[in-house]
Amino acid sequence: MQNKGFVKVFAVALTVVCLFYLSFSFVTRYYTNKAKEIAKGDPTVEQNYLDSMANEKVWLGNYTLKNCREMEISLGLDLKGGMNVILEVSVPDVIKALADNKPDPEFNEAVANAAKRAVNSQENVINLFVEEYKKLAPGKSLAELFATQQLKDKVNQKSSDADVVKVLNDEVKAAVQNSFNILRTRIDRFGVVQPNIQALEGKMGRIMVELPGIKEPERVRKLLQGSANLEFWETYTAREIDPYLQAADSKLRMLLATQTPDEESTATPAAPAAATPVAATSTADSLAAALRGESAATTANMEQFKKEHPLAAILELNTGSTSPVVGMAHYKDTATINRYLAMDEIKASFPRDLMLMWGVSSFDQKGQIFELYGIRSTERNGRAPIEGDVVEIGRAHV
Repeated sequence: MQNKGFVKVFAVALTVVCLFYLSFSFVTRYYTNKAKEIAKGDPTVEQNYLDSMANEKVWLGNYTLKNCREMEISLGLDLKGGMNVILEVSVPDVIKALADNKPDPEFNEAVANAAKRAVNSQENVINLFVEEYKKLAPGKSLAELFATQQLKDKVNQKSSDADVVKVLNDEVKAAVQNSFNILRTRIDRFGVVQPNIQALEGKMGRIMVELPGIKEPERVRKLLQGSANLEFWETYTAREIDPYLQAADSKLRMLLATQTPDEESTATPAAPAAATPVAATSTADSLAAALRGESAATTANMEQFKKEHPLAAILELNTGSTSPVVGMAHYKDTATINRYLAMDEIKASFPRDLMLMWGVSSFDQKGQIFELYGIRSTERNGRAPIEGDVVEIGRAHV
């Protein structure tokens, strides 16, 4: 009899535990369905709603929607759908970077040949590179290529080829591990539930990523493929660039006045802004003005101002300042600004060494306003004068 009582208590306890964990699946399904109702078929709106609710407590007063999604019953790609991608760290590019991108023709030809052979070979790319380089430059040592500032503590002019190959393999493994960690961090921030990320054994530089439940593959693709490098650039001041932007504003007025609507919509696409969210331009100014209680006359004045000053109407110029921030804009207007600045007639009026880049972080707490920086480029193959490899982290002595 005592055993039967124990079995009943255990069965009840097990049922309660199962219902507890099943409840998370019901909660997530409820909010997923609600997001679909709100979105009405628009996947972007659906994802934005789920993102906005991620940190809201939605169950038992303690669990956020993100917690519920993490604790719901896991469904694999075969049941839930999603993305399965394989990303590859470019080992030839790593080799070039470790050699400080030397212009040596034999070196670059060896890297190119190794990259071609690697497509149909199971051999280590570094070994293929060494073979190709020895064919093209049999009398040269690898130390001549890789005794660089970046590898100053690992390779010197007296290092043997075997030592250099070992260092190259270690550096590539470190690059793959860094990429792995970056991918893990990005995916965690994106909010993907129970992702699977693993480096493929025997495939140098390849990382497999499985993301169940993803419905915006293009958004995730950009997230995974984006690169982040520490670079130090010289900058212009806003005071120096302001006259050029004012002139661009005037020239735009004339260019847009002669364009038909079809020509304007098919104008030269903008180059991608640096690490800045780019969205479609705002098209509901009149409605927004009405909601704010502005009169039709005020709205008409705004539209007239946009016609007369197409750039200044959406890019707040930072006139007379010594800051490198040349202007600020709402994220919804960044695409239009990019398109304007990418026009050949506008680019031709700017200094040749001027690059305009958006800041990665928003200026305001709402995440809507972004700053535009005036960067002074160099003739150094498009690379920054100083890069992150010169930065060393020291220890503080107390």
